[in-house]
Amino acid sequence: MLGSSTLKTRGAVGDYLLLTLQQLIGSSTHLVAKRVVSQLSPELSLFWRSLIAALSSMAWLLYENHRTALLHRLRLRQVVLLLVLGLLAVPLNQWCFLAGVRLSTPANASLMYALTPVWTLLLSSALHQERLTALKLTGVLLAVGGVVLVLWEEAPFPSSSTTLGNWLLLLASWAWALYTVLSQRVAMQLGALKTTALSMVLGWMLYLPLWAALGAELGLELLSPSLVLELLYMGVVTSGIGYLLWVAVLQRLEASKVAVFATLQPVLTTLAAIPLFGFVPSFPFLLGGMAILAGMLLTQLG
Repeated sequence: MLGSSTLKTRGAVGDYLLLTLQQLIGSSTHLVAKRVVSQLSPELSLFWRSLIAALSSMAWLLYENHRTALLHRLRLRQVVLLLVLGLLAVPLNQWCFLAGVRLSTPANASLMYALTPVWTLLLSSALHQERLTALKLTGVLLAVGGVVLVLWEEAPFPSSSTTLGNWLLLLASWAWALYTVLSQRVAMQLGALKTTALSMVLGWMLYLPLWAALGAELGLELLSPSLVLELLYMGVVTSGIGYLLWVAVLQRLEASKVAVFATLQPVLTTLAAIPLFGFVPSFPFLLGGMAILAGMLLTQLG
């Protein structure tokens, strides 16, 4: 009994560390993406990001599976769900994110993505994947409120110049929440790596018609060495490793308990500014940080 409890505790700590790492990746993505879309259009940025993600994740899958057929024993329902995941991950989530962050700010992106656990909890409950408890709902709302306090001084609120960008970021957040809930179902059957790799490949394929309709440019002349490195980061690290970590933990934790970690992103981003820019944490930041941690704890207990 004691050994079993200890193993479960260690497993939970390991999952929380993986999620924290995933959020460190996510928090840096807002800043990298802002730099990329200042040089490339969102549709061109996503073409390269999603292509890199598809190739790298498929190469990893082939390496891990060796001679195993990738599509062996896939049922029609699983294929349909993978297509939906691809649509949510690339054309909806990633394109709306890149287009939104170009028209808005990294702070607004952090705030909109902090709403992910709200949508995740409601969707997961509606699809009967988990119970909507008062403790979970309180924890999620407290964590989101903490994000507002953390970002208070950066004024991440709608204005006439960022309205469209904010709506696109909100749609990206909703798509990510639905991806989270549905990928949990698929990953329980196919595993995290196969789910991530196939959804990335299918997502890139589903994005091609939109890319073609928006001009179908490759922009090779625009790809400077620094820009290539930033695209590689978003493709391999964010879309590859970041998505894989997210889906892997979803195999063991409820969707809302995973999604609430998204509220850590603005805290981690701001903390990174302390040694880099000499940022001094304000009282709203400290209060918001405590609210986020309390909200995450309540959600885990729920």
